[in-house]
Amino acid sequence: MTAGNMNEGKRENIVFIGLPGSGKSSYGKRIAKDLRLGYADTDELIAASAGLSISELFAACGEPFFRDVETKTLRKLAESSACVSSDLPDNVKTFDDSSMCVAEAKAPCEPDEASSDLPDNAVRSELGETSSNSPDSPENCRPGSLSSNLPDGVICNEAADVSSDSLDNANAFDGSLPRVAEAKAPCEPDEASSDLPDSFAKRKLDGLSSNLPDGVNIPPHISRRLSEGGCIISVGGGAVLRDENVALLKTIGVVVFIDRAASAITDNADLTNNRPLLRNRDDVMRLDAERRSRYEGAADIIFHNDDDYRVELERLKSVVILLGVCGAMCLIGDPVAHSLSPRMHRVIFEQYGIGGRYRAALVSPGGLADAAGHLRAGKLRGLNATKPHKMALIPLLDELRGDAALARSVNTVKKEGSRLIGYNTDMEGCALALARAGRGYRGAAVMILGAGGAAVGIAAKAFAGGAAAVTVVCRRAADEIKRAFPPKTGFIVHNIASGVISPRNTELIHALERTDILVNSTPLGMTGWRDDFRRFDFLDKLSSKTLVCDLIYEPKETNLLYEASRRNLDTLNGLPMLIYQGILADEIVFGITTDRESLYEAVYDYIGNRNERKEKETE
Repeated sequence: MTAGNMNEGKRENIVFIGLPGSGKSSYGKRIAKDLRLGYADTDELIAASAGLSISELFAACGEPFFRDVETKTLRKLAESSACVSSDLPDNVKTFDDSSMCVAEAKAPCEPDEASSDLPDNAVRSELGETSSNSPDSPENCRPGSLSSNLPDGVICNEAADVSSDSLDNANAFDGSLPRVAEAKAPCEPDEASSDLPDSFAKRKLDGLSSNLPDGVNIPPHISRRLSEGGCIISVGGGAVLRDENVALLKTIGVVVFIDRAASAITDNADLTNNRPLLRNRDDVMRLDAERRSRYEGAADIIFHNDDDYRVELERLKSVVILLGVCGAMCLIGDPVAHSLSPRMHRVIFEQYGIGGRYRAALVSPGGLADAAGHLRAGKLRGLNATKPHKMALIPLLDELRGDAALARSVNTVKKEGSRLIGYNTDMEGCALALARAGRGYRGAAVMILGAGGAAVGIAAKAFAGGAAAVTVVCRRAADEIKRAFPPKTGFIVHNIASGVISPRNTELIHALERTDILVNSTPLGMTGWRDDFRRFDFLDKLSSKTLVCDLIYEPKETNLLYEASRRNLDTLNGLPMLIYQGILADEIVFGITTDRESLYEAVYDYIGNRNERKEKETE
């Protein structure tokens, strides 16, 4: 998998290709809106400049003309994405007069076959009557309105060959397309057009005379977005038919083929909605057979769109995030909707001048390998990982460093070239959070509920910090966590399949009575999680000096912390750890040095106060 642009410090752009009806435009618009990205559709850009729908443009001018304008539009988009002509790939042609499809000189005055499909009123609105008061008004003259939109002297027809006779009365100019200077015989209607308005011939030629000299004018906000990165471009289904177009697409950004089965398109897509080449089931099947190999060959990534719209929307949104279209870093996990990480990193990014936005990408366990591939292909500098990926990520990485190597658990990944390096900032983040609460591991008896990546990391850090004893209580994975640690004095794992600490388990009850720090690393009680602790009477066994710590930060007070507070025990939620691990992760990924305590205060003030206001609003 290769990315379109790998310039350091610039966000990625992304290009969607695929059959009409595959979802390029609907997904592109929605994702751009949700993630606050730039968006453009090449067909919409061309139609807006022409003053015609794509179907009307095909009917009035033919497909070859449209394809030439499409190619020139892609060239402008590529140039806007911070590439100058000399930097474009060698196989991108520099267009000259011969790139246009120009036939015999009288052809511009003939309606093409496609125009015969238009109703009479469409012909009139396309080619006919103008207002003397407003000759260029789109509502009065459709290709007349093109006189301000289309290229000087663009000759509109479907022929593919260039006739030297047709250029006898053409003057040279500084554009790339031929311009007819004088309206001689080529501009006179012939017998085939005698049933059209008298002005048809002149309007057909002159009406296509001044817009789209090299495609369309790209709106300034799209040009800016492309040059900075952070833009989604949906491209017409036939753009991949030209090799030079494929090269231009790869210059613009990462090319993603939205692969939707032809049968699904025929069952669900509107085949009458401005799709001149897609009118029925046979058209869909034919185009799929003709173009599939072109789409696959052009794509950096193939996205199979074969599920419910909302499911695929979230999945494709995650691809966009992981390619670095939004910013330089993101979070992956399942679930992630509850996460405060985007808000937290916003403060850090603003204070240290890190561009773009930090987003949360929903990545299921089955999509983790693809996520690592997208990270390698795109422009992210790194990512954070949360449940359930902290241990599953390890085989997909090239190296583990620091605490990650010690705990065999990863919550931060930094990209160095094409290599992915795993780190663990949970461990130090938890230690800093405990220190802020006046606690520490040295000499303490620590009990950890759960056996996931965070539990392994905290257990390892507790031993490294001089804990007197570490007890891990879990419902499963006991063997895995035992293997993560060589035999140690004071390290005990209790496997309670029922999930309930029984009073008859005397060894575990004694461990509870000796516990100084109790840490919940499970998702039990988390917002959006279906389960919680079934009973809390095990808290009655804790010493009055025990600190009960829950790594969950949403809600601010879980039922575990509420029940602990009722028993007059000290409590600590997961927000301090979240903030510290995030600061540490950004230091690693971006190579910055921070004033951790002042930054902690700034982040806590921003997300902590916002959470408190949110809770009051919902009471």
